[in-house]
Amino acid sequence: MDYLLDSELAAVAPCIPRIDLADVAAARKTVRQFSGSAPAYEPTKPLLVQDVSITGEQEHPR
Repeated sequence: MDYLLDSELAAVAPCIPRIDLADVAAARKTVRQFSGSAPAYEPTKPLLVQDVSITGEQEHPR
């Protein structure tokens, strides 16, 4: 089945293997192989993560 894709996605679509979902074991193996060949994500901007706790009213603690 063909779908319209964004031009950036369409460029890589032929590289994505077709997966037969009727054979679940083979499908999982294909996905593992395909995802394992992808390069590790390298962020271009640093990401700051902070844990924040906000206390609520005594009757409605959060």
